[in-house]
Amino acid sequence: MDWFWPPMAYMAYLTGSFDTTVWPITEPEVHQRPVAAAERSLIEVVYGVIAAETSCARCGAPLGPPRVRKRAWPLRVTARCSGPRRHRHRADVLRTSEGLRTGPLTITRPAREHP
Repeated sequence: MDWFWPPMAYMAYLTGSFDTTVWPITEPEVHQRPVAAAERSLIEVVYGVIAAETSCARCGAPLGPPRVRKRAWPLRVTARCSGPRRHRHRADVLRTSEGLRTGPLTITRPAREHP
């Protein structure tokens, strides 16, 4: 009956029959640590590639170079389109226990209603 154990272990994993919250977290809170220079430059490179391949959500113009706006977590990355209205796009970057979580570049202000 070797086939019986793996499915039962898999079902125990899916149903959550064990409690993982009893393990203490020994490291300091993730969002309280300062931003390292390597993380900041990695984020600049990643969003530089994303902005180069993305067009404005409103007018379709290509996005300009992104800027990292904050020096603490969560980081805010902004980029403006190269169209005449220079629409602003923003993304937030979070630091979690699994690593960096990047958000999409989205337009910050909704379109105005014209009467």
